[in-house]
Amino acid sequence: LALNSLGYQVNFYENDQATPLSWQRRLRGGLTTDMLFMNSRGGADEFGLVRGNVPAVDVPVLNTPVAIQFIHSYSMRAPADRSTVAGAWLSHGAYAYIGSMAEPYLAAFVPTLQVTERLVNFVPFIISCRWWIENSPFARPWRVSTFGDPLMLAPAPSRFEIKRITPPLDNQVDLRSQAANLMKIAVDSNDLATYTKAIEQLVLIGEDQLAIDFWQIARQHGAESAGSTTILGPLFRERQRRQFLVAWLAASNPDALDRDMLWHLYGSELTFETDPKIIDALAKNLRRRSRGIDLTRVAPYLARAQSKQVVRDLASAAMKNTKNKRATERYEKLLKEY
Repeated sequence: LALNSLGYQVNFYENDQATPLSWQRRLRGGLTTDMLFMNSRGGADEFGLVRGNVPAVDVPVLNTPVAIQFIHSYSMRAPADRSTVAGAWLSHGAYAYIGSMAEPYLAAFVPTLQVTERLVNFVPFIISCRWWIENSPFARPWRVSTFGDPLMLAPAPSRFEIKRITPPLDNQVDLRSQAANLMKIAVDSNDLATYTKAIEQLVLIGEDQLAIDFWQIARQHGAESAGSTTILGPLFRERQRRQFLVAWLAASNPDALDRDMLWHLYGSELTFETDPKIIDALAKNLRRRSRGIDLTRVAPYLARAQSKQVVRDLASAAMKNTKNKRATERYEKLLKEY
């Protein structure tokens, strides 16, 4: 309440709002926030919520850049590895991150309340997450790692008004004018490549809904594959699940982030009534860093929609290409079960 009165918009989740199921449901559409403070337990590749843990692969897709204080042991042990907690956040777009590279003891972290008190008073974010010399024996660097600009501020909106100024063109390309021109040319020429360029430009300037509308126009004019990969982001953010599947089936060369969107949109809602096309898309797009987790999640539905042999074949093939003990155990369990 105190932070809200200062102009921040704060959402607080605990108890039944912080279970693995509630977390996974919030993955749909991605996370839109400027800052995140999280207190959990676990290791480098998972974090604990109420009544269970979730793997690092369930770190949300970020719709906006975010600064994070993650009170949790080992999350920063290998930040370049996307299969770890910090690695997943950073690869999705976190630009500032406070976390531990080993067991730091809880007292090594500055309590979130004290961090926010400092932020309100114009102390930079990363410095706010460090103990002052006279306050703690953990004031010296001690297993709590930081990533980001050490002078980045996050003051209270009521105390620091930010005015957006339209930048001058300075003889540079006006992307909005360019997008409008590309849209006209695409409709006039009915050219697949130009449709794709126009959609890419609209997504680039943040016009998600307009990009979706123009993608629909392209499809109506026979250019079904135009911008299908590019439009996945806008469709995901708008939670248009049916249209996302249409685009996915026409997309070429989806990347790791696209696969995260696919799994975050459908993976937490699988039932025996789920469209077989969705189950097939998930089975064909098991993520490299979480192949065992993904296969375990989709296996019951894949076995029913296709066959148990398909599950066994995927598990056997994956087991030959991993040296990870936990992953191997998952594959062995699947082979016994199916």
